[in-house]
Amino acid sequence: MPGRAAGTLDVGGVEADVFNTGALFYGSTGTERYEVPKGEGVAALFSASVWIGGTVDGDLRVSGATYGQGGGRSDYFEFWPGPLDEGSADLPDASDCSAYDRIWVVSAQQVADYERGGTAAQDLADWPVGLGAPTLDTQGQPVQPTRRDQRIDLAAGERPDLLGQQTAFWVMNDVGNEHRSFGTDALGIEVRVQAGAFLDPQSPTLTHATAYRYEIVNRSSERIDDLRVAIFASGSLGNAADDYVGTDPVRGLAFTYNSDNVDEAAYGVAPPALGFDLLSGASTSVYYPNGAGYGSTPGNAVQADRNMRGLWDDGTTMKNVGRGYNEGGSVTVWAYPAPPETGTYWSEVDAYPTAGRQPILPTVKEALITSTPATVEPGEAHAVDVALLYARGNDNYRSVTRLREASTFFQGQYDAGRIFPSRVRPVASMPTPPASAFKLAVTPNPSVDGAVVSFALAAPADVRVTLADVLGRTVRVLADGPRGSGEHRVEADVAGLAAGVYVVVVEAEGRRASQMLTIAR
Repeated sequence: MPGRAAGTLDVGGVEADVFNTGALFYGSTGTERYEVPKGEGVAALFSASVWIGGTVDGDLRVSGATYGQGGGRSDYFEFWPGPLDEGSADLPDASDCSAYDRIWVVSAQQVADYERGGTAAQDLADWPVGLGAPTLDTQGQPVQPTRRDQRIDLAAGERPDLLGQQTAFWVMNDVGNEHRSFGTDALGIEVRVQAGAFLDPQSPTLTHATAYRYEIVNRSSERIDDLRVAIFASGSLGNAADDYVGTDPVRGLAFTYNSDNVDEAAYGVAPPALGFDLLSGASTSVYYPNGAGYGSTPGNAVQADRNMRGLWDDGTTMKNVGRGYNEGGSVTVWAYPAPPETGTYWSEVDAYPTAGRQPILPTVKEALITSTPATVEPGEAHAVDVALLYARGNDNYRSVTRLREASTFFQGQYDAGRIFPSRVRPVASMPTPPASAFKLAVTPNPSVDGAVVSFALAAPADVRVTLADVLGRTVRVLADGPRGSGEHRVEADVAGLAAGVYVVVVEAEGRRASQMLTIAR
């Protein structure tokens, strides 16, 4: 049976329900709950869920969930509670998964209460070390489980390794039943999930964020190639009917925002923006235009796989004109990447490369953002880390600007090891790029005739400065050679380039910094 467990994150400025079916925020209650700010009674998101796809010996396999379980549709879900046996992808008990139908939720406050001599909360006392729940010993080192039923040894000084100030943990697999949604064989994966909430009075960004780690363990005896993990989001930022979507390829961010400065149903004047940020790396992001007859929620694995590669359901490429379907333009795998706050093409605020703003009519939308692909050998694990960020400015466009700022801040905290502070990255996960040793600025931005790239080096180095399109293809080499320490300026010639979004990349001493540049005509 599909999992029935539920947990709630609520220590900070968010109240969110999580489920062990692959779905988030919309479950058996039949109501959505991702409320931010907490206490205002406004749903910032209808639902979200995870899709995981890859090939096994050339055979496409996709496991995922789409909408919540409130409608009673068990075929929405292709994940079931519990772990798998190592090397065989067998279930511990093929007829009954109820022993694992649970979500453990522990807060830093509960740990502090225990350490002051009180009794342990039930989820703290039962923290499932044997299922992979992150745990530290008295030396601050990860506890390695020796048996599946192993629980935390609080008396010996073991403590949960929390994500934020409150962590929910659960385990699910894609083997427990038939795949009726995407219709493929199982990948043979065990998925360990951590969901965390934050409470930091000095940081509204952290307090109004949640974070998620999907640790995918290949329990089969075969390699999984081209593994992609996607977050499918069904938006409802207050009033769902007046929303826009956008992306930021440099930040790995897909977001929703209000098309005007008033959200009549919920948030009122100066509505916020909300976005999924793939902290561990993103490759594509597409959207689903409601009722358009194309780009609908996929009905099979082939369509889902196309979407995870930045294509429409029928396999055609997305183009950066209008709605992105059969309207000309250049190929892209990022939907509406131009900053809407600048009013430049290609965003839903200005969807056509002609004079004057030509917006898309706002409507209910769904979106998908996909991780960078990976290969996972039998017995290996691959982690994908995601943040769900909220920001509110003094108007709907300023909210998007502040969301980008929130993304930059959160990514910096993540790269510095402050989000998942003591968890060693699994073998197959993408390494974190080294921190930049130089500052980067691009002005003016947006640019019409050209821009100046400014950067500073702490020591002499060989420097390469390039301009790339949103697919990562180099379109101009702006500088390539030795530079001394101190400040430098490089002219960015944009003559002959089409209007749109580009990325300025500066590389030196094996380090890399980048910044988006919008070219307007």
